[in-house]
Amino acid sequence: MSNIKAGYKGAVYIGATKVSGIGTWAYSGETRNMGDIDEFEDEIIKQLPLQIVGGDITMSGHYRLDSDVGQKLLKTYFDAATEISNIRLYTDKSNTIYLTPKAGSHAIVTNVNNVGDEKSGIGTYSATLHVNGEMQQQGDTSSSVSSSFSASASHSVSPSASLSASISASPSASPSE
Repeated sequence: MSNIKAGYKGAVYIGATKVSGIGTWAYSGETRNMGDIDEFEDEIIKQLPLQIVGGDITMSGHYRLDSDVGQKLLKTYFDAATEISNIRLYTDKSNTIYLTPKAGSHAIVTNVNNVGDEKSGIGTYSATLHVNGEMQQQGDTSSSVSSSFSASASHSVSPSASLSASISASPSASPSE
């Protein structure tokens, strides 16, 4: 596989519809809420991991709402508060590498028709979608990474085996000496 250049082959699709005129897209990523564990007189507060919160997808490009099927689709989904599970954020369309909602997750359009006009006369737009759940990558970006990981994983030693080997191999001083 050739070297992948970030954004070089990017695109955004909802189902079979390309959201045209895209200049950029970004996904802010998931975050995990944390809950404090503290008791009276504790000086150090520890935290427990709680729920996962999905991130936001932002996209921007050239404004053509009157003739752009993708922008019209975003507006339709916004008006109906449609749960979108078939959005694909391509980093490499030619090699089918993209982010998409995991099973049970979806995105909802939260901002649309955010338009502007530059002095050059080229209109711009942006849209935002919120992910409820998680995104996952589809497609393999590097076969060498996965094969080297598999090879190293198959030769791993369990922690208890390493610990018992190091204990039995280390000299011990007897209390009687």
